[in-house]
Amino acid sequence: MKTFFIVFLSIFFLNGCAQKDAFSRFHLTKEQELSENSIQVLKIKDFNQNILGMASALYLNEIYPKRYSDGEYFYVYYYIKDKSKIEFILNNQPAIKVEKLKTKNQFSKLLNIKSSWHSYYLVKFEKTEDIKLTLQLKAKNFLSKGFVYKKED
Repeated sequence: MKTFFIVFLSIFFLNGCAQKDAFSRFHLTKEQELSENSIQVLKIKDFNQNILGMASALYLNEIYPKRYSDGEYFYVYYYIKDKSKIEFILNNQPAIKVEKLKTKNQFSKLLNIKSSWHSYYLVKFEKTEDIKLTLQLKAKNFLSKGFVYKKED
């Protein structure tokens, strides 16, 4: 009887948690939930493996599929000690449009990141049929590892 009671209580408590996910405690919009699932962060290292800064990226086609359907769009923000000119590369192809954004911009609400030391960009690439997307940042002294995204069908 004692074992039955312990098993019953365990199932009861575990079942109560099953209906909730990580976002159930927060008041997030659908776009904010999607952005939290999509955000990727990486360290920027030079060719000697010294850390130069950090970068974050969101694949906007996952968050706003109707708005961003004519290409592959990313919201990228980074901080790099070196002020070199940055190029954005997707699957070995350069960006076709790079728009520098202000600290407070149309995507700020997705992640609540608004720091003046970051640089913010909306980056557009040609539409691709590739399922795996690898976004890289490149400058004269580094080529980042890639942000890897898999497109949904």
